[in-house]
Amino acid sequence: MQRFWVSDSGPDTKAFRLSRETTDQGELVPQGGSSPTPLRRPKSLVRVSRSASGNGGVNMIRGVLKTFGLLPGAGRGLRFDHRVEALLDDAPDVALIVRPLLVTWRQLREQIVVFDKAVQQQARIDPICRLLMTVPGIGAPSSLMYVSTIEDPGRFSRSRAVGAHFGLTPRRYQSGETDRSGHISRCGDNLVRTLMYEAAFVIRHRVKRSLHLKDWAEAIERRSGPGKARVALARKLSVILHSVWRSGEPFRWAPKATAA
Repeated sequence: MQRFWVSDSGPDTKAFRLSRETTDQGELVPQGGSSPTPLRRPKSLVRVSRSASGNGGVNMIRGVLKTFGLLPGAGRGLRFDHRVEALLDDAPDVALIVRPLLVTWRQLREQIVVFDKAVQQQARIDPICRLLMTVPGIGAPSSLMYVSTIEDPGRFSRSRAVGAHFGLTPRRYQSGETDRSGHISRCGDNLVRTLMYEAAFVIRHRVKRSLHLKDWAEAIERRSGPGKARVALARKLSVILHSVWRSGEPFRWAPKATAA
């Protein structure tokens, strides 16, 4: 098993450090802390996994190489570190700077795999997460973050209120005779909102099966544009997830038939 060291400067920051140390059990340990804290919060696990999977290391290496006129390029079919190594063969002076960064990048990729497996495992053992993952576009990170943020579906008397809780509803400006709607409020958890956007993107562009949600979003896109369609679909997904959780029934791909 692994021990993970994470910066205490906040879960959303890129400033983290991962150390691969053998322990008897997997633990999440704050940097500079004296005692390990058991990994009990799935939300923290998803946040760290998302932060670690960013492109900060790749961009740093690209920036250093660009300073010396070296461009690794897109290189489809070839891993990034292999492309960089090919450039460093002819630039030994640059290699002294870049190769340590490559070592760090490779170790980080290994830790990302560990975090991803932990997220998948946590979702598999949670019956509520498995239920929510019957909704199209919803995977392990999305279901874990949703359950960890809502905690109790009884907090909301109506499923429609969840969209406002995640900041997916328009702001309302009222003054005198003026009454208009603006952009979404963006209140609540930013990562949950991002995961809902990603789920909406999956439904719009990757789900090939016939789905009423996709048809509904396409109608909004024709009327108001892709941006508003994506936000509307993300808001609807947050509402559907709450409804599925509260009812205990899996998502129905076809809308319920109405009696004639």
